[in-house]
Order: sequence, then structure tokens, then C-alpha cells
Amino acid sequence: MKVVYTTDAALVAAIKSGIAVERNKALKQLLLDPTVNGTVRNLLEKHNLQHLRSDEVIQEGLILLDDLVRSGKFRGDSSVRTFYISICRNLMRADMGKVKRVVLTDDERNLDDKDETSADVLIVLEEKTEMEQQREVVLTHLLSQITEGCQETISLYYYKAFSTAQVAFERGLANANQGKKALSRCREQLRRLIVDNPALAEFLLESI
Repeated sequence: MKVVYTTDAALVAAIKSGIAVERNKALKQLLLDPTVNGTVRNLLEKHNLQHLRSDEVIQEGLILLDDLVRSGKFRGDSSVRTFYISICRNLMRADMGKVKRVVLTDDERNLDDKDETSADVLIVLEEKTEMEQQREVVLTHLLSQITEGCQETISLYYYKAFSTAQVAFERGLANANQGKKALSRCREQLRRLIVDNPALAEFLLESI
């Protein structure tokens, strides 16, 4: 995939520019992003949602991302890629039905021809339930009990959707294999904490 926009600021500016060609390039780059595609496929498999097609989830997510960026509702608290993945995750949770496809052309009208309520639907999905809020508090507490290196590794891999190679680079490790081993060690630290607290383990399972 040819990367046209190398920063989040450039991606957001292109989507909001009002110039169809630039907007299309930015949306196409996100649509074909290998990390987004790989993460969505893995999540569908992990949660037994094979009845949902990954390309449809990704395309519907792009429609919602486009809406939110252009309306100024994307605040930049996370990366565009991470935000995109969270949108796709929300769509999976909603177990969506048939979705519309994104048509990438130079005609601005084609990109606007979609459900006007789609952004509102996402906003509702993004509102966390009390159970989800409690789960976040518990997970944050768990992370605070593992080593700083593992906190960074878990954050990079799960919250920023970095690959093991990217995790290795950020942590100054030799290669992707070292990143994978570090991730495995960190998962084991978390697993031991959860296993030692059965009530906590039960809560986390119920809150998924």
C-alpha cells in the first residue's frame, strides 16, 4: 500500500479539506491500512463473528469515521487508526446487518450519498455503559500492577494497535520476535493477577 499521508494531522486535514481528490486519497489509505484490516479480521475470528464480513465492517467504519472527522467530533485523543479500529469494534458489538459500501471516486457527491444518521448511531455506540466503565477501571488497576515495560507493551499492542514489530521498535528491542516474546511475558503477568483473583476474573468475563 502506498502511504500518501504520513501523519494523523495530514490525514485529518485531507478529509476535512473539501477537496474530493485529497479526501479520497486519505479515505482510501485508511480503507487499505493493513493494521486495521488485520485487527478487524482477528477480532471477528476471536469473537466468533464470521457471519460478518471484514470488508463490510471496515467500509461501514470508514463511513462513520468520515462523518465524525468532518463534523469535528474526532478530538485527536487517540490516533486516527486507533479511532477507526474502535469504530469497527463498536460495529461488531452492535452485530450490524448489511452495510453500505464506500465508493471512492473524484465525485464528492458519491462520498456523501449515505445514511445521514450514521454518525449519530456511532455516538450512541460510543457511550460506555456503567459495566464498561467499571471494566476500564479494573483493567487500569491491573495494568498499574505490572512492570512499566509491560504497561507500555500492552498499551502499544492493544490500545494503539501496533504490530509486534512496531512494539519492538518503540521499546528498543531487536526485532519482531523479541516484541512477540515481550508481549507473551506481559500477558502472563496479567494472567497471573487475574487467576489469583477469581472474583475479578468472573467480573471481566461478564463485562465483555
